[in-house]
Amino acid sequence: MVVPVRLPALKMLDQLDVKNKNVFLRLDLNVPLQGTNILDLTRLETCLPTLEFLISGQARVVIASHLGRPQGQVNSDFSLEPVGNALTHMIKKEVYFFSEHQRMPATDLFDQNSSAQLVLLENLRFHPEETSSAPVPAFCQQLGRGIDYYVFDAFGVSHRKHASVYGLPQWLGYDKCYAGYQVNREYQTLTSLFRSPPSPLFIVMGGSKIAGKLDALLSLLPHAHHAIIGGAMAIPFLKTLGYSTGAHHFSNKECELARMILRNSADYPVKIHLPLDHMLAESCDEQANTSESESQNIPPDMWALDIGPKTREYFTNVLAEKATILWNGPVGVYEWPNCGLGSKTIAEAIASNPGTSIVGGGDSLALISRYGLRKSMTHLSTGGGAMLDFLGQKKLPGLLALTTH
Repeated sequence: MVVPVRLPALKMLDQLDVKNKNVFLRLDLNVPLQGTNILDLTRLETCLPTLEFLISGQARVVIASHLGRPQGQVNSDFSLEPVGNALTHMIKKEVYFFSEHQRMPATDLFDQNSSAQLVLLENLRFHPEETSSAPVPAFCQQLGRGIDYYVFDAFGVSHRKHASVYGLPQWLGYDKCYAGYQVNREYQTLTSLFRSPPSPLFIVMGGSKIAGKLDALLSLLPHAHHAIIGGAMAIPFLKTLGYSTGAHHFSNKECELARMILRNSADYPVKIHLPLDHMLAESCDEQANTSESESQNIPPDMWALDIGPKTREYFTNVLAEKATILWNGPVGVYEWPNCGLGSKTIAEAIASNPGTSIVGGGDSLALISRYGLRKSMTHLSTGGGAMLDFLGQKKLPGLLALTTH
């Protein structure tokens, strides 16, 4: 019998009296931009419940986030000003944009302007101190000056030991730190897979590498009934089982990781599902012509760029059983028109399943957006790497100050 993993609860802000208090709200506003146009409002929409709670509670809120990877340099292409304008429109309340938070504390604006309730700081990653390998006390102190409470609602960066994620809560103190609603939803959804995993639990994992997903797979194997593995991630597994793998390159370590997963799966009632056939090409190129393989073997000098028709049918049949499905990673090079059918089939099968569907990872989310399936999924995780680290039972820096002790 598998013993459920015991995980602490999060400290929520529901009972917190925030009236006239200065709250530092760390959000994930890393939206896709084209010029000043926001292409997808999902990250803004997920932060609204926490923001609306703080507004209705009459808190004075300093909003902070990153956008892209400006490498510690000021770059107008990564400015959060368009995001502030979008937030103003969405909540129908002015969000004051503030780019000088290293010159003066943002909380000073509340004293200078009595009507100001919401201040958005410029992109934190314009400052190298934000992503420094060790928190810079002076930077954390400047961010936290005048702050009464810290609220974290940016699950997608909770695995980063960055100043606004880890350093600032440490400087402010545990008793002042709380979880936002979006982080709590992520936490409750993912912990349910360990505490009381619904039966049956299916895992679907793909993508190009297995190293970053090994811990998550190993942690979930005791609770899962089926694990579907596709994409380039499946190749080391096939190699381990004695199949030829064509032109694909991978390390001995990756093979050992695959062998470890197969060996561990034998201790639990979980069945591993691998591709039965492939869509092959002579080169790993978008314009390459593809053909169906005859078996699990990949011929010499050939690339497997997608799962084949037998595998599509096989995986679809497995996913037809009502289940809780955790999905991270495509099963082919879905961005290329001639290599995307396998991932499309997987996405549609999961969307059609009458059970619970939990989807994470940038590629998986892009897939379901492409095919208009977002509303058919139960939970869309805002964290790819953070989700995998959490499922791998690693300690996430952004959650350390938010859990009960």
